[in-house]
Amino acid sequence: MRIRTILFFASIFIFVSTLGPQTGFAQDYTQWKLPEDAIARLGKGKLQDIQYSPDGSRLAVASSIGIWIYDAETGKELDLITGQRDEVLCVAYSPDGQIIAGGSLGEVRLWDANTGQLKRVFQEPLSTVSSVVFSPDGRIIACGSANGSIAGLVYLWDSASGKLKKVLTEHTVEVTSLAFSPDGKILASGAGGFHEDATICLWDVATTKLEKTLEGHPPSGITSLSFSPNGKTLASTGGFTGSPYPEVRLWDVGTGKLKKTLVGHKRRNANCVAFSPDGKILVSAVGYSNRASTSNRSGDSTLHLWDVATGHHKQTLTGHTSSVESVVFSRDGKTITSGSADGTVRLWNVSTGNLKKILMSGHTESITSLSFSPDEKTLVSSREDHFVSLWDPLTHTLKHTLTGHHLNVKCVGFSPDGSTIVSGDESNKIYLWNAITGNLKKILTVGEYGYINCVLFSSDGNTIASGSRDDCILWDTATGQLNNVLKGHTRTVMSVSFSPDNLMLASGGNDGSVRIWDVTTGELKKTLLGNIGYWTRSVSFSPDGKTLAASYGGVVYLWHPSTWQLKKTLTGHARIDRGMSFSPDGKTLAVGDVHGAIRLWNASTGRHKKTLLAGDPHYITSLSFSPNGKILASGSWDGTVLLWKLPPPTNAEATVRIAPDVVHSPDIGKQFTLTLDIVDGVSVSGFRATVTYDDTALRYIKSDIGDYLSTGSIAAKPVVTANTVKLSAKSSVGSSKGNGTLATLTFEVIVVKASNLRLSNVSLVDTDGFLLSPRIKGAQVGR
Repeated sequence: MRIRTILFFASIFIFVSTLGPQTGFAQDYTQWKLPEDAIARLGKGKLQDIQYSPDGSRLAVASSIGIWIYDAETGKELDLITGQRDEVLCVAYSPDGQIIAGGSLGEVRLWDANTGQLKRVFQEPLSTVSSVVFSPDGRIIACGSANGSIAGLVYLWDSASGKLKKVLTEHTVEVTSLAFSPDGKILASGAGGFHEDATICLWDVATTKLEKTLEGHPPSGITSLSFSPNGKTLASTGGFTGSPYPEVRLWDVGTGKLKKTLVGHKRRNANCVAFSPDGKILVSAVGYSNRASTSNRSGDSTLHLWDVATGHHKQTLTGHTSSVESVVFSRDGKTITSGSADGTVRLWNVSTGNLKKILMSGHTESITSLSFSPDEKTLVSSREDHFVSLWDPLTHTLKHTLTGHHLNVKCVGFSPDGSTIVSGDESNKIYLWNAITGNLKKILTVGEYGYINCVLFSSDGNTIASGSRDDCILWDTATGQLNNVLKGHTRTVMSVSFSPDNLMLASGGNDGSVRIWDVTTGELKKTLLGNIGYWTRSVSFSPDGKTLAASYGGVVYLWHPSTWQLKKTLTGHARIDRGMSFSPDGKTLAVGDVHGAIRLWNASTGRHKKTLLAGDPHYITSLSFSPNGKILASGSWDGTVLLWKLPPPTNAEATVRIAPDVVHSPDIGKQFTLTLDIVDGVSVSGFRATVTYDDTALRYIKSDIGDYLSTGSIAAKPVVTANTVKLSAKSSVGSSKGNGTLATLTFEVIVVKASNLRLSNVSLVDTDGFLLSPRIKGAQVGR
């Protein structure tokens, strides 16, 4: 055996950097702040709030994945600030523009506006932060809580020291909006909730005493507050979704009396409001309003301009296609900027009401379903609104958006030949689209059977299966006729899957059961599981038809369809929604959970292969493998799709072991050599491993690199502690496969006694830079 001495070139080699995928200096925004092993992010998350920097040059957009910073003139992405433990619901710049504050679940984080570095965290773990504002002098940060176990709290922090100055407790329901007066002497806080009394409190900032309580809004919540530039008038909006009272009110700050009520919003609710810099114009917008619960923000989406002096309605601005979440005026008052749940930020000419520019796009609602086209050139996603997105998975760009649905789209898929896209929504309709042109081909109406949760083509393309309220429906693809209604579920059907031969259909539902149907006759053949407290959200036949997988709470069950005997149970997940998918070769099962973990399993043995960590708040809602099995797409509640480049599945089956596995100890003072061997390796270009030994029996002498890695391999200097040796090496050219020796280790005997040599932290790196965790086997030293 040829052995090469380990060399360490400290000046040119840092091993850690060679193990991960190589990253270029220039990245587009789809590659910013990605989780490990992810290669791109499609979409920018749900838009929650927008704020201009004080100098007007930048725009901060609070989203479900962080805070996006844009050039306010060009709309170019400048930065993505992440690190919060949940979606960012509100954002604010400090008056000097040096600090950005973002509020999320139980915390307010302060970042350096220029570098994006975290400076401070204010924590209030009992509630969600619904509003955050700086005082005009920048010394105080105020935040309001919503949906916490203690509702109605306003927190005042010293921005320099981070010390909590005061908690204002007058509100008895959720605090939904905050605003400082221009002189910083008054803080206004608005509260309310569904069918709760809506109040506005005016606080003396110096004494923190309640000065006035403004009452009069109908019992449906305050959604936004804004002081006029002279501080004499306070504008408020109210009316949660479903409220008959969408209105804007103007209050006299000095007396606390109502000056005017502006009525003109015809639908939904008045969601946000802002004064122009000269105080003459007020803009209000229609939207969903409750940012702490954004499950459905579609609906009316208009902006309204008002003459403040007369209260007359001046103009209605139309163009957004979903709830408007935030509005702000430019510094010169000539432009209104609006951010919407339709994913766009728009600039409007105040004088004419015309749309000047769509400044940015890409912010989308929750992803509900994903599917690759058979030719791998398109990834289609459905969203928690009325849109279907077509993405180019190679360039990471949005190709097309299908419009026509009127309610939330719950599911989407391709026909086997790739010519048709099918989608289903909450309006009890199934839409068939031309995948090339995007034109609507046909609509199938479910009617009394309820809204569509899942939809799927059979592998021959002749049949479409859909799941709705408590039924499965089979449709003839060519004619659009209803072929059969499969009755048996007692609650909503969440998932369907055809067997590869199209003879059986598996369905899973909120009644906790998995039901197997004869596609030809509609007969119920088998019922698996039962209602013991969990929902069955995902069912899937493997491509070879030898396994049926079903999720049940946080457990995945694998059955053999020929006998319906339970083969394996896969555990370790948090609750599983609809994120489950077999790889095209059927060897890997991917399962995503509500905490953003995607576990890859050997579908045959049930062995855990790898975990991809999207992390909170990436609640996994859908998974789809590319047809070649090299890419996994994951859809999330946060409105983004992550693309993961997967390692070759056989690499995870390799074994790294110490050989021989049993060594008879030589005499004291004698040396012996062991090998670190690899079995069944594929495309291996590097490794790292830690060997732990009994230092009361053995003394480490040296390590040498083996002949397994290709010529030109370099190894880091072993890291030696009292009883461990950390080894690592990387080939600069080519890769290796099969069996061989990675390294050798030489020890000297101190005391003749039985002891163990253990392996840990073992990883193999492939040619794409992906780390794999192989099987490991240690050794024993006998007397």
